[in-house]
Amino acid sequence: MSNDDFRDDVAMSVEVRRALGRLGDAATPASAFEDLMLPALDAGSDPVRGVQRQWAWALAAAVALIAVSVSVAAVMMNRDDVVSVASDGGEGPSAAADGTDPSDGPSAPVDGAGSGGADTGDPLLTNPVEIAWERVPDGPLSPRDEATIVWTGTEVLVVGGTDFVCPAAASCVTPEDPKFRDGAAYDPDTGTWRSIAEAPVGFTSAATAVLGDDVYFSTTADWTNEPVLLRYSLGADAWTTLDAPSGIDVAWALVATDTMLVAYSTTDEVGPVADFVFDLATQTWAELPDDPMGPAYDRHMVWDGSQIYLFDKALVEQPGGADGPSLTRSSRLDVASGTWERLADSDMLTTGPWLVEGTRLINATLGCADGGQVNNYGRCVPNGGVYDTATDTWSDLPNAPIQGQKDAVSSGAVGPLSVQIHSTGLPAFDAVTDQWFTMADSGPGTGRRVTSVGAAAFIYSGTRAGDGSTDIVDDAWIWRRR
Repeated sequence: MSNDDFRDDVAMSVEVRRALGRLGDAATPASAFEDLMLPALDAGSDPVRGVQRQWAWALAAAVALIAVSVSVAAVMMNRDDVVSVASDGGEGPSAAADGTDPSDGPSAPVDGAGSGGADTGDPLLTNPVEIAWERVPDGPLSPRDEATIVWTGTEVLVVGGTDFVCPAAASCVTPEDPKFRDGAAYDPDTGTWRSIAEAPVGFTSAATAVLGDDVYFSTTADWTNEPVLLRYSLGADAWTTLDAPSGIDVAWALVATDTMLVAYSTTDEVGPVADFVFDLATQTWAELPDDPMGPAYDRHMVWDGSQIYLFDKALVEQPGGADGPSLTRSSRLDVASGTWERLADSDMLTTGPWLVEGTRLINATLGCADGGQVNNYGRCVPNGGVYDTATDTWSDLPNAPIQGQKDAVSSGAVGPLSVQIHSTGLPAFDAVTDQWFTMADSGPGTGRRVTSVGAAAFIYSGTRAGDGSTDIVDDAWIWRRR
C-alpha cells in the first residue's frame, strides 16, 4: 500500500467516525460571518457537521463495515504551544509545570512510564517503542538556534533562526548581526534538501499555519518587538508581507482550517483583544464574533478538521491563588455559521498542546498542582486530560503513569498520522493503543528543541543543555511513526 493510499484510508476513517458521532447536528446560519465564509464554502468546502454529509458518511460507514474487517484509527494535525503550571503547586499565566520549559526537561525516563508498549494492532504502524531517531543528511543551512520549523504536508520547512546564544543566567547585549532570513525544505521520503527564497526579514520561533499552498508566519522582525505577518507561497517560492490585524503590539497566534486563517491573541492581560479571520479573496481581516468565555489568558485554538475549539483560563484577580485552581475552559466555533457554543469546563490546568485523534482532543501533559501551602486546593489537580468532541465530555488521561506527582513531565503524544512531541526521553502517550511509552532520546546532547511535523518529530541544529556549553550543534534528526 502506498503512502497516499494509507492516508486516504485513514482520512475516510476520520470522516466516518466524526459523522457517526455527530448525526443531526446542523449548522445555524449567521449574518456577517456567513457572508465571509459562504464564498469559500461554495468553492468546494462543505461543512463537515452538515446533516446531509453526515448521513452520507453514515451510509458509507455501514457499507465499509460490511466490506472491510479492519478499521483504521485517525488523527489530524495541530500547532505546538505548551502552557504550564508553577513548580510550587500554584499556577499562573506564565509559570511552568515543574518550573522549567517542558522542552528543556531531563532526558532520563520518569519512573513509572511504560517501556514495553502494546501491539498497535495495525501492520502499517510501528510500535513507537521500537522507533529510534534517524540522522538527517546535512542541508544547505548553517548551524543555528531557534529556527522556525513547520510541516507543509510533504516537506519540513526550516526558516530563520540565529547563531547568537546567551549563556544561562548571563546578561547579554542585543547583537548587531540580524537574524537569519534564509531557509530550506527537507523531503523525508527522499532524504533530500532544497533551498528556498529568503524571507523579507530575519526572525526566530514564529507561530505558523498552513492553508493550501501557503505557509503563514506570525513573528517579530529581527531583534525588535515589531510584529510581522509573512506568507510563503510553496508553488511560487516567494514571500509576501501582509498587513496584520490591529489591536496588539505582539505577534499573533495562528490556526488554519481547510478554508480560512484565524489570528488570535493568547491573552487579555493587556486588555480585551478581538480575534480575526483573513479573507483570502480581499486579503483583508474581519473580526470573529466574540467567544462566550470572557476575559482570559493562556488562550489556545485547535482545528479538529471540522470546527475550531478554544481553550483558555479565566482572567481573575488571583489566578490559581485565592480564586482557586484556574481550570481549563472550552468553547467551540462553528466555522460555517460563525457561532460559538460554550462547552463544559474541565478538571485540568493546561490549555495545550493538543493531539487530534478522531473525536478525541488529547492533552498529554503529565503532573498536577495543589495550590501550594498558602492556597492549597486540598487535592492535586491534573495538568492534562482528554476532550471528546462527539460526546462533549472530559476525561482523565488513560493509563497515565506517576499520577499525583507534581513534577511529572512528558514528551507528548503520538497517533497514526500526527504527533505532538516537544521533548525526548520522557513518557509519551500512544493514541492508537492508549498506552504510554518512553520517547527515545535524540542524537547527541539533551534538552534540544523538538518540533512536531505531521507524523514525525524533527530537531534542527540548536543548542544542547547539561554540559555548560553554548555551542550550536550542527546536525538534524527525525523520528517517524512509519
